[in-house]
Amino acid sequence: MNVTFYDVQPDARIRRIATLVNAAWERGKRLVVTCADVDEANALDQLIWTFDEAAFIPHEVVSGGAAPKDPDARVILVVGEHDPIGAEILLQAAPVSREFAQRYAYVIDLVDHRSQEALDASRGRYKAWAQDGFKPNFVKR
Repeated sequence: MNVTFYDVQPDARIRRIATLVNAAWERGKRLVVTCADVDEANALDQLIWTFDEAAFIPHEVVSGGAAPKDPDARVILVVGEHDPIGAEILLQAAPVSREFAQRYAYVIDLVDHRSQEALDASRGRYKAWAQDGFKPNFVKR
């Protein structure tokens, strides 16, 4: 398992998520993005369609434990712990339980600077992965 934390400031957060989604798509990986709520999922949905004119990233917002409309979907946005596509990569726009995250070959976490409480929680997740011997990567940009 590979765990990577990206240190992203709040004003660059949503754009970084779109960039990471694009990178997974270009590599042919299945990706699930966990969102905090429907508003965040919809905002990401809109950005992914428009953030790069040269990039076409088919994706879906899947809610309520439903299956995606496209049975071959490789990128989905969900609220909560739901993965109807058997993704290889988990991108935590909103953190999920470690039990859920450990299902994935790759886990991407964003250091959350939007509040001190969120930053402390990010640090706690990093420490927990390290204590379990996963040696998380840390990317600061």
